[in-house]
Amino acid sequence: MSKYISDFFAKANQNFNLGEKFKAPHSPGSRILPSKTNKNDADYQMRIDAGDMTHGKLATASFDTAAEDPQKEAARVVEELRQKAKENL
Repeated sequence: MSKYISDFFAKANQNFNLGEKFKAPHSPGSRILPSKTNKNDADYQMRIDAGDMTHGKLATASFDTAAEDPQKEAARVVEELRQKAKENL
């Protein structure tokens, strides 16, 4: 399972501008990435959602939308999510 986690974050870093994705306004429960398609669901095997969730938390982290460098903050959040996900397996 940790291979899926590593693969997910590698693909996310490669295919998305994470600073822009995380900084954009999202309603609680909406998907941040990848966008909801059958192909993305099959390719990524995981997703990052916004806001509160009542079940299925593999990892959680908070993004500082006021950060001076959104890319650096996104990298911090992604690393925190990756570490927590591996710990919670």
